[in-house]
Amino acid sequence: MSEFEFNDEHNAVITIFSNAMYYMSITMMILGVLTLGKVFFTGFVFTDVLLGFAWMVMAAGFFFPVDNFRNIVNTEGKDITELITGFSEIRSGWTLVSIILGLYLLLKIADLSGIV
Repeated sequence: MSEFEFNDEHNAVITIFSNAMYYMSITMMILGVLTLGKVFFTGFVFTDVLLGFAWMVMAAGFFFPVDNFRNIVNTEGKDITELITGFSEIRSGWTLVSIILGLYLLLKIADLSGIV
């Protein structure tokens, strides 16, 4: 049994989606570099390092699945496999981002409340 193939209309949407993911990953990488760069100019602040790292992980979370979504459009016979692989990569990245941002939030709350 062959795999489902998306039609041209679906492929157009997937192309727009993968391009948006690519450009968002570049934007997030720049934000990560700027946030980490701030640490070198204003002094070490752990929450800034954590936030810069979170931007970089989010950038990777968008960047790495892009090839899977592009492969949906550019190849035949692997659409569902590429789709599931792309979603799995997104899920893995966002799980790590959730942990990092959760820690960042806890540290910010602790800082605002005077605990740290």
